[in-house]
Amino acid sequence: NGITVDSTPPVPVEKMNLGPNLVHNPSFEQTLSSASSEWNVTGTARAVEASVFATKDGQKYLHLHGSISQTVQTQPGQKYRITFHTRHIETMSVPLQSQEGKVMAPGLHK
Repeated sequence: NGITVDSTPPVPVEKMNLGPNLVHNPSFEQTLSSASSEWNVTGTARAVEASVFATKDGQKYLHLHGSISQTVQTQPGQKYRITFHTRHIETMSVPLQSQEGKVMAPGLHK
């Protein structure tokens, strides 16, 4: 009639040393114009200057109606970590917002 607490530290299964970020302009700090951007934009997208609380990194966030994509060069057999940060802006009067992410890669079936 009690609670057992396991206080043993976790054993790492594998340590990944992550290299540089392979995504160009990941925080949308640079312009998104088609001539100068690595991002492929379908619909409308604009980088908006924001206060610190609205961004995960940098000073801008992406206001998007459509989709964005970017091709990143990878090497077979290497491991990569992909992280997305999304949220909706509470002050907007949009009744419904959808946030989805999709990763496509040869041999990736997850």
